[in-house]
Order: sequence, then C-alpha cells, then structure tokens
Amino acid sequence: MRMSERCPSCEGPISLVHNMKSLTPFTLTCPSCKAKLRINAPGLWLFFVPVIVVSGLLGFGLGYALGQGEVVISILYLVGLLIFYLAFEVVEGLWIFNRGTLTVKDYQGYPKE
Repeated sequence: MRMSERCPSCEGPISLVHNMKSLTPFTLTCPSCKAKLRINAPGLWLFFVPVIVVSGLLGFGLGYALGQGEVVISILYLVGLLIFYLAFEVVEGLWIFNRGTLTVKDYQGYPKE
C-alpha cells in the first residue's frame, strides 16, 4: 500500500498530507514544482455517494440537536463530522495513490501527451 506518489513532472514526492490539502479530489498541485496535476482514478466518483448520505444524516442530526438546545449532542455531531471527513480524506488519498494515475495538466486543463 503506497502512502505517497511521485510527481510526473519533477519526480518530487507527493504525500498523503499534500493530497488532503487539495481543494478537490480531481486536481492536485505538486508541492515541489507547483505543477497542476490531474488525478485519474477509477471509481473515484463512487466515494461521493456515502459522503453525501452520511454528511446529510449528521448535518440533519446537528440541526435537530441545535434546534432542541442540546449543546453536548451538537458537539458530538460536530466531532462525528470531523472524524468522518478525516477518514474520507485518508481513504480517498490511499485510493488515488494505489489505483490512480497523475498526469500533468497544460494551461488549457487537458493532460499533456
């Protein structure tokens, strides 16, 4: 199981933490050369179904707890959302590094040949 990947442009290391800092799961910036990278991973879209369902349920529970004035339960829901987010980021990063490929994007957003 790989925990890092090499940049296709400069061969610099890209760690799991760098992947977690990216704004979207489909693009990444190399920390060494600042090249824009496109992530191609099969099945990456399938990660969003459980994220939407679980986040919706936790968000609904948080809203309900806040409406009832339950501060402790609201804090527990927020902690649950944070733990779920971190777990999702780690699993998504491992999926990308083990099943996906990184390609350098040109200025128009298309991968270079």
